[in-house]
Amino acid sequence: MIEVYVGINNVSSPQRLVDAVKTILAFEAGGDLEIKGVVVTKASGMAAQAGVPDASRLMYREGKPLILLPTLKDAVELLKPDMTLLNEQVKDSAAVCELEVPPNSRVLYVVSGHEDGFLKQELALGTPVKFAGISRYVPPAAAVALFLTEIRSLT
Repeated sequence: MIEVYVGINNVSSPQRLVDAVKTILAFEAGGDLEIKGVVVTKASGMAAQAGVPDASRLMYREGKPLILLPTLKDAVELLKPDMTLLNEQVKDSAAVCELEVPPNSRVLYVVSGHEDGFLKQELALGTPVKFAGISRYVPPAAAVALFLTEIRSLT
């Protein structure tokens, strides 16, 4: 069974946060994939004030944790994933469809809530990944849907 935590980093829009959480919850557990929870790092502005409470309510209703942390580094240290995948369209990004995810592993997949993407220090915490055929920033909800669909097909 592959355990997946989905992270949303540097989000300031409550709508982006809530839409991403709704997308995550729309994926049913099945096969060798289990969505364990959502991690929100560097939430700011209205996302921190209005989006986090709404997202927390949605997650609580489903019996899943919403973990709030100040930095992405904290998320990696706390969850201790076997793989940390950062959705980033950089030159050296690996294609999600080509990943080899070992069975019984814990994966932390993180999307950026901001179009500027990740800082260099954040990129050093994991492996940048992208989707084949997509060359621009993808909003968090869409990126999560693409990732969960592709990772499920790999299991």
